[in-house]
Amino acid sequence: MSYFQKLIQHGKGHIGKSSAWLQKKITTMNLQKKQKTLKNYIVSIKEQGKIKLNAKERRLPKVGGTVLGIGLSALLVVGLTLSSEGVPILESTYEGYRVSIDDQEIGVVENREIVQQMVEDIEKDLREQYQENIVVEDEGISFTEGEFKEKETPLTDLSVIERRILASIDYNVEAYAIYIEDEELVHLRSKKEAQELLEKIKGEYITEDKEYETVEFNEEVDIQEALVPLGDIVEMENALKILQKGTDEEKVHTVAEGDTISEIAKQYGLTAEDIEKANSHLADVHMISIGDELNLIVPKPYVTVRTVEYVEYREEIDFETEYNNTDSLYEGDRKITQQGAQGEREITGYVIRENGRKVDMEIEEEKILSEPVTRIVAQGTAKRPTTVATGSFSSPTRGRLTSGFGTRWGRMHNGIDVAGPTGTPVSSADAGRIEFAGYRGSYGNLVIINHENGYQTYYAHLNSINVSRGDRVVKGARIGAMGSTGRSTGPHLHFEVRRNGQPVNPLNFVNY
Repeated sequence: MSYFQKLIQHGKGHIGKSSAWLQKKITTMNLQKKQKTLKNYIVSIKEQGKIKLNAKERRLPKVGGTVLGIGLSALLVVGLTLSSEGVPILESTYEGYRVSIDDQEIGVVENREIVQQMVEDIEKDLREQYQENIVVEDEGISFTEGEFKEKETPLTDLSVIERRILASIDYNVEAYAIYIEDEELVHLRSKKEAQELLEKIKGEYITEDKEYETVEFNEEVDIQEALVPLGDIVEMENALKILQKGTDEEKVHTVAEGDTISEIAKQYGLTAEDIEKANSHLADVHMISIGDELNLIVPKPYVTVRTVEYVEYREEIDFETEYNNTDSLYEGDRKITQQGAQGEREITGYVIRENGRKVDMEIEEEKILSEPVTRIVAQGTAKRPTTVATGSFSSPTRGRLTSGFGTRWGRMHNGIDVAGPTGTPVSSADAGRIEFAGYRGSYGNLVIINHENGYQTYYAHLNSINVSRGDRVVKGARIGAMGSTGRSTGPHLHFEVRRNGQPVNPLNFVNY
């Protein structure tokens, strides 16, 4: 028998003699005392026999259904390692599990149920914290069973395991996703919320006092259960903006003095049409006031609400216009010989709208209540004499505009003033008949031309007059020269345009 065989046999005998004492101690101690007893026992073996056990003898006898060791699952193992003095050293091992998340090890535990319970507890705590039905994704957690040396691979503290799980795993909430044409767009907490959102979108385009055949989406819309990160859940208001506008972004412009729609659009790289689309809630986007807020996000809705509305109403029928040539009028002149009148009809049918905008009309029945009356217009073919007004005005003189039309010095200024050197030619703005030529109070030297089409023109403060009352003049004919007669502070032409006897702004007809 070899030395090592004798040593092992001696160790077995020693263990047999000591087992009764050990069993008595173990059955009366808690886990902490068991560990201390084991430690003392190992020391006694070293001192008494300097023995070591082979691999077959590494389990101690069960006492009271319990295996001697650290924890209920720990096993005492005696290896064949010697100290520097040649004394055998006992090495304890245990059976456990390496825990990994997505192939990254996070620790070693005695049994896998500990980790599984930990995941459930984490899930419960998160639900209580966020008041959401949170689901912890534990599919990435894996276990590898093995036997480990306690000194080399001690059990990992459970608080460390918990922290590493929280840092590594994903946790999602049970939600409901709204799909538009198979595209997952928004997530809400419940199916009820998702349904209410879709009904709210439809409700934007219907009113209680109208009768609808159908109210539906043009697109394929679906609600499905989903597990999503907590941050992906959106509130009803934001979800509504996303589906109706394509975004929940808000961007507004506050109207300032001098702002126009075209200038605002240019400032933000948009078009006037874009501004109109972004502010469709306004009756007329061009009627803006200082302080008004304009939306700048052009809507690109994901959904289109199509409504089919039953209607019964009356509407006017536009009249047509008929033109007849006549040589009793000059070319370019027109005269209504019969006034037109609109008719009326009664309609029943269906109006089709998309997002509130009318796109089609299906007439089911039409009843004419009154026929429209055609308007007849005579249009001239006769050659126009040069002394007959053309209907447009040219500038009567050259010079610098010094005063405009409107209130001036507390009084109404019925024309415009154009300053220039004395003697600057003044010509007729259009053809017509000289109605007055002479001196008239504050006007000084004055010429009035009746253009025989409802318009008259006044030329005042003239230095000289070249026409007489009753003369017919062509457009552009010289009628006098600029001066400073009457109430005047210097040489200039006072020019007026009157329509049916009432002064109107000359700058609507001529440029200076």
